[in-house]
Amino acid sequence: MPFSLYYEKKILGKVFGNEAISFATNGSTGSLYIGLSTSTPTENDASSDYNFDEPTGNNYSRKMIQNTTGSGASDTWAAAAGDPHGEVSNRIAITFPTASGGTWGTISHFGIFDHSSDDGPDHLIAWAALSANKTVGDGDTASFAIGQLKIKFS
Repeated sequence: MPFSLYYEKKILGKVFGNEAISFATNGSTGSLYIGLSTSTPTENDASSDYNFDEPTGNNYSRKMIQNTTGSGASDTWAAAAGDPHGEVSNRIAITFPTASGGTWGTISHFGIFDHSSDDGPDHLIAWAALSANKTVGDGDTASFAIGQLKIKFS
Protein backbone atom coordinates (compact mmCIF):
# COMPACT_ATOMS: atom_id res chain seq x y z
CA MET A 1 0.00 0.00 0.00
CA PRO A 2 1.62 3.27 -1.04
CA PHE A 3 1.82 6.10 1.46
CA SER A 4 1.78 9.72 0.32
CA LEU A 5 5.13 11.52 0.21
CA TYR A 6 3.81 13.84 2.92
CA TYR A 7 3.24 10.94 5.31
CA GLU A 8 6.39 9.06 4.33
CA LYS A 9 8.31 12.11 5.60
CA LYS A 10 6.14 12.27 8.74
CA ILE A 11 6.76 8.58 9.50
CA LEU A 12 10.53 8.91 9.03
CA GLY A 13 10.50 11.98 11.25
CA LYS A 14 8.52 10.16 13.94
CA VAL A 15 10.79 7.09 13.89
CA PHE A 16 13.90 9.24 14.20
CA GLY A 17 12.50 11.45 16.93
CA ASN A 18 11.93 14.85 15.40
CA GLU A 19 8.35 14.80 14.13
CA ALA A 20 4.98 14.62 15.82
CA ILE A 21 2.15 12.88 14.01
CA SER A 22 -1.29 13.96 15.11
CA PHE A 23 -4.69 13.11 13.73
CA ALA A 24 -6.52 15.80 15.67
CA THR A 25 -8.87 17.22 13.06
CA ASN A 26 -12.23 18.93 13.40
CA GLY A 27 -11.99 18.54 17.17
CA SER A 28 -11.90 14.75 16.92
CA THR A 29 -8.59 13.55 18.32
CA GLY A 30 -7.58 10.26 16.77
CA SER A 31 -9.95 10.32 13.81
CA LEU A 32 -9.12 9.11 10.33
CA TYR A 33 -11.30 9.32 7.24
CA ILE A 34 -11.79 6.69 4.54
CA GLY A 35 -12.47 8.03 1.06
CA LEU A 36 -13.34 6.42 -2.27
CA SER A 37 -11.80 7.28 -5.63
CA THR A 38 -12.70 6.75 -9.27
CA SER A 39 -9.06 7.26 -10.32
CA THR A 40 -5.60 5.94 -9.43
CA PRO A 41 -3.99 8.19 -6.77
CA THR A 42 -0.38 9.39 -6.87
CA GLU A 43 2.30 10.08 -4.24
CA ASN A 44 2.68 13.83 -4.80
CA ASP A 45 3.42 16.13 -1.85
CA ALA A 46 0.69 18.73 -2.41
CA SER A 47 -2.80 17.84 -1.23
CA SER A 48 -4.26 19.16 -4.51
CA ASP A 49 -2.04 16.79 -6.51
CA TYR A 50 -3.05 13.35 -5.25
CA ASN A 51 -5.26 12.54 -8.28
CA PHE A 52 -7.74 11.14 -5.77
CA ASP A 53 -11.08 11.74 -7.51
CA GLU A 54 -13.86 11.32 -4.97
CA PRO A 55 -17.53 11.22 -5.90
CA THR A 56 -19.29 14.55 -5.52
CA GLY A 57 -22.84 15.00 -4.29
CA ASN A 58 -25.41 12.21 -4.13
CA ASN A 59 -24.89 11.83 -0.34
CA TYR A 60 -21.16 10.97 -0.63
CA SER A 61 -18.86 11.82 2.26
CA ARG A 62 -15.70 10.34 3.71
CA LYS A 63 -16.33 7.86 6.51
CA MET A 64 -14.86 8.90 9.87
CA ILE A 65 -13.31 6.15 11.97
CA GLN A 66 -11.52 6.29 15.31
CA ASN A 67 -7.82 5.54 14.99
CA THR A 68 -7.49 2.85 17.69
CA THR A 69 -5.43 -0.33 17.45
CA GLY A 70 -5.64 -3.46 19.56
CA SER A 71 -7.79 -6.46 20.29
CA GLY A 72 -10.70 -4.78 22.05
CA ALA A 73 -14.20 -4.86 20.63
CA SER A 74 -14.16 -1.09 20.06
CA ASP A 75 -10.72 -0.97 18.38
CA THR A 76 -10.84 -0.06 14.69
CA TRP A 77 -7.56 -1.69 13.62
CA ALA A 78 -6.09 -5.09 14.52
CA ALA A 79 -2.55 -4.90 15.88
CA ALA A 80 0.18 -5.24 13.23
CA ALA A 81 0.95 -8.91 12.55
CA GLY A 82 1.29 -11.45 9.78
CA ASP A 83 3.06 -10.42 6.59
CA PRO A 84 6.85 -10.08 7.00
CA HIS A 85 6.44 -6.28 6.99
CA GLY A 86 3.49 -6.40 9.38
CA GLU A 87 -0.05 -5.57 8.39
CA VAL A 88 -3.05 -3.98 10.06
CA SER A 89 -6.64 -4.61 9.00
CA ASN A 90 -10.00 -3.20 10.02
CA ARG A 91 -11.67 -4.88 13.03
CA ILE A 92 -15.00 -3.16 12.32
CA ALA A 93 -17.18 -2.92 9.22
CA ILE A 94 -16.80 0.45 7.51
CA THR A 95 -20.06 1.56 5.90
CA PHE A 96 -20.59 4.72 3.86
CA PRO A 97 -23.89 6.58 3.53
CA THR A 98 -26.26 5.22 0.88
CA ALA A 99 -25.87 6.90 -2.54
CA SER A 100 -28.94 9.04 -3.06
CA GLY A 101 -30.02 11.16 -6.01
CA GLY A 102 -27.53 9.65 -8.46
CA THR A 103 -24.48 7.41 -8.77
CA TRP A 104 -20.99 7.74 -7.32
CA GLY A 105 -19.41 6.24 -10.43
CA THR A 106 -17.04 3.29 -10.65
CA ILE A 107 -14.87 3.16 -7.56
CA SER A 108 -11.37 1.74 -8.09
CA HIS A 109 -9.41 2.84 -4.99
CA PHE A 110 -9.81 3.77 -1.35
CA GLY A 111 -7.71 6.21 0.63
CA ILE A 112 -7.12 7.12 4.24
CA PHE A 113 -7.09 10.84 5.06
CA ASP A 114 -6.40 13.04 8.07
CA HIS A 115 -9.36 15.36 7.36
CA SER A 116 -13.06 14.92 6.69
CA SER A 117 -13.00 16.64 3.28
CA ASP A 118 -10.69 18.27 0.80
CA ASP A 119 -11.76 21.78 1.89
CA GLY A 120 -9.36 21.90 4.86
CA PRO A 121 -5.79 20.98 5.74
CA ASP A 122 -6.26 17.70 3.93
CA HIS A 123 -3.56 15.03 3.49
CA LEU A 124 -3.87 11.63 1.91
CA ILE A 125 -2.08 9.18 4.21
CA ALA A 126 -2.17 6.00 2.12
CA TRP A 127 -4.25 4.34 -0.58
CA ALA A 128 -4.79 1.06 -2.37
CA ALA A 129 -6.75 -0.40 -5.25
CA LEU A 130 -9.91 -2.35 -4.57
CA SER A 131 -9.69 -6.05 -5.40
CA ALA A 132 -12.36 -5.33 -8.05
CA ASN A 133 -13.84 -2.06 -9.27
CA LYS A 134 -17.31 -1.36 -7.88
CA THR A 135 -19.98 0.80 -9.47
CA VAL A 136 -22.00 2.53 -6.77
CA GLY A 137 -25.44 3.30 -8.13
CA ASP A 138 -28.31 5.32 -6.72
CA GLY A 139 -29.53 3.44 -3.63
CA ASP A 140 -26.30 1.39 -3.22
CA THR A 141 -24.27 1.40 -0.01
CA ALA A 142 -20.49 1.05 -0.26
CA SER A 143 -18.83 -0.81 2.62
CA PHE A 144 -15.75 -2.73 3.68
CA ALA A 145 -16.28 -5.94 5.64
CA ILE A 146 -14.19 -6.74 8.71
CA GLY A 147 -10.64 -7.56 7.62
CA GLN A 148 -11.12 -6.25 4.08
CA LEU A 149 -8.90 -3.14 4.41
CA LYS A 150 -5.30 -4.29 4.75
CA ILE A 151 -2.56 -1.76 5.32
CA LYS A 152 1.14 -2.54 5.20
CA PHE A 153 4.44 -1.19 3.99
CA SER A 154 5.61 -2.81 0.80
